[in-house]
Amino acid sequence: MINEGYTQNGSTALVIPVENKNDSSITEIKFAAISFKNDKSQEPNKTILYSYNPQTKTSTTVVINSLLSDCVFNLSICLGSAATCVIICGPLLAPNPATPLEVKLCLACIPIGVGACGLAYTACHKYYYGE
Repeated sequence: MINEGYTQNGSTALVIPVENKNDSSITEIKFAAISFKNDKSQEPNKTILYSYNPQTKTSTTVVINSLLSDCVFNLSICLGSAATCVIICGPLLAPNPATPLEVKLCLACIPIGVGACGLAYTACHKYYYGE
């Protein structure tokens, strides 16, 4: 990207813990978004979205031909982390007592979701209503 005249405009990274229901192991899925601007040509700005699963050693990279607004980016992280927390915290809703590992994972997930949704609220409010 740098060789093509792009400069990094910003980046955000997130690690989401996901429990494997078969063996109760934890996999930390890594996610990053890096935006690039090109002031030297008519080429569109770009955003690289990257995710990595260390358990399966698979990664996915997507290049989007635009900059994601902070609102869209933070909202997608908010919704993704909220969905993950629902899966992780779900066993706590069952009538049987939860295991200490289930409680620990749920409690670790909640601040990530709350933080991501707080950032999304701030970014979207600024995007739609201004400062």
